[in-house]
Amino acid sequence: MGYTIALILVIRTMMRRTLLPGLLVVLAVLFAGVLTTRGDAAPAFRPAQNILTLRQGVDGYDGAADTWIGAAEPNTNYGVDEMLQVGGDGESTILLRFDLSTVPENAQITSATLSLFTVQRSDDQTITAAAYRLRRAWDPGTATWQKAASGDVWGEPGARDSSTDRYEPAAAAAQINAVDQVVSWDITQMTIAWHKAPNTNFGISITGLGGQTASYGLPSSESTDPGKRPILTISYSLATSTPTSSPTATISPTASPTATITPTPTRTPTPSRTPTPTKVVSPSPTPTSTPLGIAIELAQDAYCGEQVTGDNNGWPARINRYTSCRNSWPETGPEAVYRLRFRYPSDLNVQLFHNAGAGDLDLFLLTTSQPESCLIGEDSTLIMNQLDSGDYYLVVDGYEGAAAPFTLQIDCDAGLPFVAFMPLFMH
Repeated sequence: MGYTIALILVIRTMMRRTLLPGLLVVLAVLFAGVLTTRGDAAPAFRPAQNILTLRQGVDGYDGAADTWIGAAEPNTNYGVDEMLQVGGDGESTILLRFDLSTVPENAQITSATLSLFTVQRSDDQTITAAAYRLRRAWDPGTATWQKAASGDVWGEPGARDSSTDRYEPAAAAAQINAVDQVVSWDITQMTIAWHKAPNTNFGISITGLGGQTASYGLPSSESTDPGKRPILTISYSLATSTPTSSPTATISPTASPTATITPTPTRTPTPSRTPTPTKVVSPSPTPTSTPLGIAIELAQDAYCGEQVTGDNNGWPARINRYTSCRNSWPETGPEAVYRLRFRYPSDLNVQLFHNAGAGDLDLFLLTTSQPESCLIGEDSTLIMNQLDSGDYYLVVDGYEGAAAPFTLQIDCDAGLPFVAFMPLFMH
């Protein structure tokens, strides 16, 4: 379209016998034509990434707290110990918390990794230790296997109650099999949640998943060796104070994604997805308040033409059914939420890639936080044409409670409206 307009203006300008102004107009319109195919007001480059490392007593940081609790001594507090302990049998658990007030308020966190250093072990067994986001406050100076703080008992000893102590499923897991080893957990999603809502930052627990009796010792924030204390590494970019960017359209909706991960097979249409009567979750017949929608307050900004790697572990699970699309699908897993912002009408093509063996994930597109605003729900390929300008929420949800890592390939085709060029014809 830009080239057509350019040709018209060339002819018009030549008729006026003014070559230089005509050339300038052509160049301007050709540039506008490029914008038309790539989308208006899209970011010219991805924001620069900043790395922040939080480690007690290093670079002035003083916001870490930790302890461990054990079933063998259920009333003993280890808050001043220089060593943390985690057991493969789940009978000893580490509690940690990092204050995030040093993370800029306008930071957009892209990754967060918790790392601990092993220095002791009871034997050479390999254990699997899982990281859970905690639901409640605890006191490193008084917490025990029985209590979160003095006079405040855990819902279940060892901070294991899923309704009062910790969120389930686990956000991440790591194998520990040697000493002098750095062990890391990806806690990006919970860190994003803490940053956006600091009053929910109660830290995490790390506990064995069972099956092995070995215990490992890891230096605490009280360790005399600062280089082996727990460390939280956060990568982030700085958002502008008045963002107006819209997704960058670089690939047409019919383009094949570049991801090498095999997408999940296309599920048979809705009739085969009908759950058995015993699994149907019936809505309350007499609701007394507005239903809690997806967590748009935690939504991450996503852009067209990019791949997004995520995991719905650690996200809230607020919706069971998307009432206006795929109502028969029991989407009871956590909902990872991404915000797409369009300034002009656009086509959208999203591909979901994940390991089907780890869980059945699905894609939904909403206009608000409420499930009745759902525009479309799909297994692995979501295509919408001529979406109006505005904000949309792309949701990765878990079928029957599923939670797993995933990759999204987001492609769009957006352009400036023809009327944007009309002033050029008015002179």
